[in-house]
Amino acid sequence: MAKTTVRKFTKLSRLIAGREKFAAVLLVALFLGALAESIGLSLVLPLLNSLMGLGGTGQDQDQLTRATTGLLDLLPEGSRIEGLLVLFAIAFTFKGALMVLNRGLSVLFAYRLRQDWASQLLRHYLHADYAYLDQRPQGALIQNVVHETQIGAKVMTNIVEFVNKLILSLLLFAVLLVVHWQATLAIGLAAGLVLALIRKGLAGYSLRFGKIRLRLSRQISVIATESLHSVRQIKLFGLYGQRHEIFHDRLKRFAEAAAIFQAVSEAPKQTTELTVIILVAAALFWVQKVAGQDVQSIAVLLGFFILIAQRLLSNVTYLVSRRMIIGSTLPSLHLIFELLEDTPNRENIETGLTFDGLKTDLVCNDVAFAYGDGRVVFDGLNMTITKGKTTALVGPSGSGKSTLVDILTGFRRPRSGQVTLNGHDLSEYSLASLREHIGYLTQEAEIFDATVLENIRMGWPEATDEACREAARKAHADEFVAQLPRQYLTEVGDRGNTLSVGQRQRLALARVIVRRPDIYIFDEPTSALDQESERLVRETVKSLEGEATVIMIAHRLSTIEHADAIYRIGERVEQIALADVDDR
Repeated sequence: MAKTTVRKFTKLSRLIAGREKFAAVLLVALFLGALAESIGLSLVLPLLNSLMGLGGTGQDQDQLTRATTGLLDLLPEGSRIEGLLVLFAIAFTFKGALMVLNRGLSVLFAYRLRQDWASQLLRHYLHADYAYLDQRPQGALIQNVVHETQIGAKVMTNIVEFVNKLILSLLLFAVLLVVHWQATLAIGLAAGLVLALIRKGLAGYSLRFGKIRLRLSRQISVIATESLHSVRQIKLFGLYGQRHEIFHDRLKRFAEAAAIFQAVSEAPKQTTELTVIILVAAALFWVQKVAGQDVQSIAVLLGFFILIAQRLLSNVTYLVSRRMIIGSTLPSLHLIFELLEDTPNRENIETGLTFDGLKTDLVCNDVAFAYGDGRVVFDGLNMTITKGKTTALVGPSGSGKSTLVDILTGFRRPRSGQVTLNGHDLSEYSLASLREHIGYLTQEAEIFDATVLENIRMGWPEATDEACREAARKAHADEFVAQLPRQYLTEVGDRGNTLSVGQRQRLALARVIVRRPDIYIFDEPTSALDQESERLVRETVKSLEGEATVIMIAHRLSTIEHADAIYRIGERVEQIALADVDDR
């Protein structure tokens, strides 16, 4: 048990790393707020005694009176009631101000942590090896960065509130001990027994629900991401019912689990309230029947004791209920901790020689590649991509054309063999400097939710406005940009949804051109375009021939008819003539 607690605190301390001072300030503020509230409540008894003209004649009243004598002696003899009221008001004003401050600080603290976690996770994923990302559902990655860190922030808010109530409960318990330590211990033992039984009955339930919630949440996120990303296919194949049924089933299971958890988490509150009623009834019975005292003679003391005890037990009830909620969300904190600690293999983009431009042919010598499951893509690949020429790669789907490009761009590493350029193996160069000299245009244009100008400048952040416009003209993008409402300052929307497919591809092509690379790689850039857009993109690609080294992956003859060399990728790699390429 002790080791488990130590591990939990160790994880928590690592999760708040960098925010320790903030946590310390918040803890002090919580303590001061709880102290102000407990002092204010402790003034109720002397205030009632003064109002009713009672002195500290009884032993029980004397205990509390002695605790506040130093304070009361500072008040004028004839204005003690007014003084107590002023002190009471000051204590609760101070408490109220601290509560407002604490609420703001606790939320800020939690969301500063979320800021740290989400930023670090996104940085992990952006710098992770491509193979690591390729093996994981995109929806799960989004769930980790966006949703789980949000839940983690709520967990931290709950923990802060839990600590606040715990401090206040301890201080209120101290007040009750001062008033009547025997009754306080008796009630404390009875309440502790009830809470221990509740905890035993619900042991492990919160954590089990938390794991179910995490699993279903990830499934829901993955299904939603897949469905929206593949909405065209869903419409074409009429998969509306299937996708909706799967999604609806996960939501239903999540709702049922959450409803049961909420019902169970309400049990401690109701049980504790019943315990309060029973204890008060037992106290009255003991005073009258066992101690033989008149209830009216100790009405003020009894009322005060019940007031504080009810407040204390209310806080304890909150602690038990909140502990269940915290327990149900702890899997999110565990997940965040594991993701932050278990850093994925990172791309080492800075280490290595600086690649300052292609000066020789790019040569593949006996290159082999296989995926992690052992599936071989190609073995013994030999090829020469001549500097300043256009080389086309053709072959059936799955033959390894895109995999080869991934190797050339550093996304994947060959199992064996060498890819050499400028007399060095590709792996000897830093990825950052290598990629600076590569312009890569994929089959599906990846457009960001920004302006036209910003999308082009992403290819080269230092590019001037005129350089971006010149790149757009070369890519035949300037023609449609001129028709947009704000031309180059027009927002293109999420994934460029305000543009047509052909316009998005030309905009992506302009982004590649503004980079002024030594090597252009075009991965079937016209396969999804209409005839006019294909013609414009093909003209642009042709205009680049001779300016740089061009690698073209294609399946249409029209896109490779000007190639200087053509290689068919398959079980074996061979250089072929244009006339030998099937137009499929």
